[in-house]
Amino acid sequence: MKKGTLISVSAIALSLTSASLGDVLFDNFGFGDTYNTGTGWTLSEGAPINTDWDQGDAFTIGGGDFFLDSIELAIGLVVGQNRIFIDVYTTVGGLPGGIIDSAVIDGQMGGFGGANPPIVALFSGLTTLFDGEQYFVIASTDSNTWAAWNWNNVGDVGPHAQRQNLGAWSVSNTTRGAFRVNGTLVPAPGVLALLGVAGLVARRRRRTV
Repeated sequence: MKKGTLISVSAIALSLTSASLGDVLFDNFGFGDTYNTGTGWTLSEGAPINTDWDQGDAFTIGGGDFFLDSIELAIGLVVGQNRIFIDVYTTVGGLPGGIIDSAVIDGQMGGFGGANPPIVALFSGLTTLFDGEQYFVIASTDSNTWAAWNWNNVGDVGPHAQRQNLGAWSVSNTTRGAFRVNGTLVPAPGVLALLGVAGLVARRRRRTV
């Protein structure tokens, strides 16, 4: 009976450890994290473009609910401060709705036109992305910065959002920027409850040995 209890605890712990390793929720990079180095969506605020351009692409969650861990993007710097803001929005009526998480990426961009490694936006790991729901990854720049979100090179097409000078969003079905979304599967409520019970049993067993 005691052996059975120990096996149950181990099995539950193993399933949670496997889930914590993380999953790729969306990825349109080419093999070896390649992308279109010569074309991208303009990201700007202030000079030299003198227009504020924010760009975003949609992705849909499948296979369960996930905690958002990180997003990797192919974004290159043309001129200005090496800083990019990444926001994750819900989707409302096919358009970006409300912001659910944000990150700032400092000093990671290589020069636009080069085969640079993806820049990485790290999140708290506490925001839940729900199964079957669509979200937008929105990129924007700091003052007097001009950058570009490189297009993917695998022919991926999907909902792309853009806005000018913080105006209304427009969405079209076109080439998306290259990006990857990583997350951790949210354990089912029953698994968490079992883990709590198993932990209690294990503690009580240690006290009686």
